[in-house]
Amino acid sequence: MAGLYTGQADLAAMGRRPSWEELQAYQRMNDSLPHEIVMATGSYNLSGWTFALVVFVNEKNPIAQLTLEQLDGIFGAQREGGWDFNSWDPSAARGAEKNIRTWGQLGLTGEWADKPINVYGYTLNYHFPRDFAEKVFNGRPGFDKARVKQVIDQGQQAHYGFPEPVTLYVTYRTVGVASDGSAVFRDDVYGRDKRVVAAMAKPRS
Repeated sequence: MAGLYTGQADLAAMGRRPSWEELQAYQRMNDSLPHEIVMATGSYNLSGWTFALVVFVNEKNPIAQLTLEQLDGIFGAQREGGWDFNSWDPSAARGAEKNIRTWGQLGLTGEWADKPINVYGYTLNYHFPRDFAEKVFNGRPGFDKARVKQVIDQGQQAHYGFPEPVTLYVTYRTVGVASDGSAVFRDDVYGRDKRVVAAMAKPRS
């Protein structure tokens, strides 16, 4: 994919959907999104080949089938929307009332009615969870306002890991512009201005 958005390739053959970061890079470089052609959705019973995503339940479970909406209720949570490629789509929003946490909510009765649904899946280090989220959640899951507010209201530090490395661009400025257009100078607490001025004063080779 990197060869595609850097102009080194005309086609990018991939065994997965492009990630949001790859689409963002392509859009930044070309001011458009790539054209995706889906030629296959997974192999069957072929070791080492790209396989299709399938949801399994225990063989003792009497559930006969699950819809995508039910899978959303099982694996997902309330959200304010989802990503459609690089565009935020509010129509993918849903409330907590559609969460499914017990087998009884799926219609099972008797001893299964109150049993909790325990979900298992791939680690976020792989692309498969994101492919699953795009199909089932109508976009990518993430923090909504209610969840962010809950974390803030706890008044404690919260640490969250990213599934992939994130590039940060940090700026350090000692001069800016006020709303009235006048210059605002701040203390150079790290002493970088002197080093920058000295470097700029050196003769160019």
